[in-house]
Amino acid sequence: MINFENKSVKMIIRENKYKLLLTAILLILVVIYFYQINWTIFFSYVSELRMEFFYLSSFFALFAFTTDGIIWYYFLKPLAPSEINFKDILGLNYFSTMAGVIIPSAGAVDIAIKLKYVKNNTSLSYEKIFATILAVRTIFIIALYPTMALFVYVLVAFELVTLEIAFGVIFISFFILSIILGLIIMMTWKVDFFNNKFIPLIFFPINRFERTQNLKIRIKNSSYSFSQSFQLLKGSKKYTHLLLLFIGLFWIARFLAMYYIFLVLQDFPFHIIVLASTLGSFTTMIPAFIPGMAGVRDIVQTEILKLVESQIEISLFTSLMNQVQTFALFILSLGIFLLIRKKIRKQPVIDDFENNLEK
Repeated sequence: MINFENKSVKMIIRENKYKLLLTAILLILVVIYFYQINWTIFFSYVSELRMEFFYLSSFFALFAFTTDGIIWYYFLKPLAPSEINFKDILGLNYFSTMAGVIIPSAGAVDIAIKLKYVKNNTSLSYEKIFATILAVRTIFIIALYPTMALFVYVLVAFELVTLEIAFGVIFISFFILSIILGLIIMMTWKVDFFNNKFIPLIFFPINRFERTQNLKIRIKNSSYSFSQSFQLLKGSKKYTHLLLLFIGLFWIARFLAMYYIFLVLQDFPFHIIVLASTLGSFTTMIPAFIPGMAGVRDIVQTEILKLVESQIEISLFTSLMNQVQTFALFILSLGIFLLIRKKIRKQPVIDDFENNLEK
């Protein structure tokens, strides 16, 4: 965050030169990209929009965010049973997740929002809250292995690439996933060098938010909380089974949301839709660990669609539909969050969702 208070223009530029340079480069790329678009052709696609598929995609996207919040709830609940309310966590997850998606280059801002909100309304430490978020993302990373396996299967089944190339793709994607998993594992170790050098680099949006809000996030002490989140699940079959169920529902809903967004336009081959959907799911997780990479999913989808379409307007339109859907869900999630926020109390609450499960 740029602070303009009591500073000269030269000082502001000098202290934020890299941020300003990156912003200028991004603006130039955006201008060049939009300059080559034939807007007449682009808007002709708007009139052909198949709203039934757009509505279906939005429904599954909202359902995916709902299951995402439920999964996080099941990691938080054992740590503070009397303080964690299902509706609060679900609303918070809606808002923070969509804020992280809709704000360009927001990176891991959703983590900072979750940390601050839960810490202010419960007795949980930053370490324990961060550990539950990390545990959820670990599960999603593991779930991406079958996603990329499906991607490579379609490549081979429709003879789009040779078997050697397919093996190369699966190796590279699994290698990337393994690196991310390795980073997560290293975060749980009390290695001072890693925590002091690499954590601030990976999660610099959190550090920026921390300076703004004066938060003290002690990530290097979160190893116990991270393992504790998984250990508590072992003693509860109900939690474990429900967690696995919602993980499966999340994976299916996420895929269907992306699948139907491509059906908005006609004449896309089935295998291209599957390729774009699976690879899009894979690249969606990258911004969670590499801040500033929020647009990588749309770039990948655009490049895949250009394999079968020479006109860039079609791929741009599909990307735009993703953004329109995201913005609509952001407004909806913001409304849900604000309604729930009015009912927040710092004293222990009774969890209706948990009571219903036990009946």
